[in-house]
This record gives sequence, C-alpha cells and structure tokens, in this order.
Amino acid sequence: MKPTRLIAVLLLALGLSFSTARTFAQATPEPKVRMFINLSSVDPHRAALAMFIATSQAEAGVPVTVLLTIDAVRLAVKTPHPALATERADLDNAMKSGVRVIVNPRSLMYHGIGDADLMDGVQKGNPKLLRETLSLPNTVTLSW
Repeated sequence: MKPTRLIAVLLLALGLSFSTARTFAQATPEPKVRMFINLSSVDPHRAALAMFIATSQAEAGVPVTVLLTIDAVRLAVKTPHPALATERADLDNAMKSGVRVIVNPRSLMYHGIGDADLMDGVQKGNPKLLRETLSLPNTVTLSW
C-alpha cells in the first residue's frame, strides 16, 4: 500500500473512532440523582439542616422526597405548635421548591393527628409508596 493511501486510511479510521466515541458519550447521559430524606425530629438544628439540604437540592433540579416520621410529623399539621413556627416555615419553603413530603401514618396515629389535621400537599405513606420511592435508581438517602 502506498504511504499516501495508508495515511488516508489511518486518518479516516481515526476520524470515525472519534465521531463514534462522541456519539456514544452523548447516548449515555449521566444518571439523575434523587434524594430521599428521613426526618424524625423537630429539633431545630436537625430540622433546619434537613430542610436546607432538601430545598437547596430541589432548587438545583434534584428530585427530593422528605419522609416525616416519629416527632417530625407534627410539622405537617395545618396549625403546628407556635414553638415549631421556624421549622414549619422551612417545610413550607421546601415544598414550594418542589420537595415531595410523605408522612408516616403510624407516627400520625401516635400523636393523634387525623387526616383532616394535615396540611395541603403532604401524602400519607404506605409500604408500596415507600418501596417505589426508595427503589428508584440513583437514590441517595439521608436521615436526621
């Protein structure tokens, strides 16, 4: 094979490999990260940190779900105790940012909170809902 022809074949092969690599990279996008946060406390520092992370990640485009359990379900009532005003404002802000909120029904029952007492926009949890939410690919879980 003539040197000119060999160089042309090599350049063609090199060009095809670059275009194929670029196409492959475009065809496999980064997997989308999801966040699942379990908040079980109304402790001001714990609640503030959980809501700050949930809100900032939701504002960055990350799908975020917050599960309120144990004492934290008290934040999801229409009229929370005045001592929880700051934590409730943080929860409201998180929900306005697109954070999905699920409440644990057993914790609601323990605290005597009925369906009519819940604020708009929260969902009562159940095993199927939690399984489907937690089993989504690339889900990062945090807990406070």
